[in-house]
Amino acid sequence: MLREINHAIKGVFFIILFALRHFKNCFKLEIEIIFLNK
Repeated sequence: MLREINHAIKGVFFIILFALRHFKNCFKLEIEIIFLNK
């Protein structure tokens, strides 16, 4: 039981980490596009 909960928490943590990294890359790309358009 405890092992399953721990596994679920790790899964959620990795998904959040992956999402944050993805959003950071998208944000960086948008900034570069804005600067290039000026």
